[in-house]
Amino acid sequence: MGVEQKLKASIEPGLDIAATVDFIIKHTKGPLAGQIMPYDHKFTNNFWSPEMALVNTQVSKYIWVLQQNNIDTNSGALNQIRYRKMDRVKNEVFRRTPITPSDTRLKNLVEEFAKTAREIASIKSGPNVADYQPRKVLNANCEYCSFLTMCNAQLDGESTEIIEKVKFVTNDPYLSTYKELEVDVTTG
Repeated sequence: MGVEQKLKASIEPGLDIAATVDFIIKHTKGPLAGQIMPYDHKFTNNFWSPEMALVNTQVSKYIWVLQQNNIDTNSGALNQIRYRKMDRVKNEVFRRTPITPSDTRLKNLVEEFAKTAREIASIKSGPNVADYQPRKVLNANCEYCSFLTMCNAQLDGESTEIIEKVKFVTNDPYLSTYKELEVDVTTG
């Protein structure tokens, strides 16, 4: 259907998301027959974990932009091509990861794209800086971030309460002592 297809969709008046989709295919046979899917290609030293593939916004953005252009799709795929020399495993140079974001994830990502676009517009128009900090979901450091699981859950609109209780605890055993010793420096 398209290679390096340029598309855009409006988030709100005066605010568009543009995308150049690596390729769009309409499957004609097999288990995906009839489905239209965008694909993104990434060259990488090591394959991404499924969580890293999911937190990357590229395929999800393609899906949303296609939907806004009246193309019926709800999933896509990330093709990863390894470029490093591999001594032990000679055949592992390609991996395809299916991406099927929920409607909630798409909505949350678009809101974050919009926040970032507004922040850029604000910076370009003057010294005022926006009073929010959108998630920077294209950051390659996500792989090492302790909050990756929580970030994915938030984007999917899921509760993070259990994740917070299980994965995150106060690192400082003296925190309660410090709170008891707080002094109001304004009164001396």
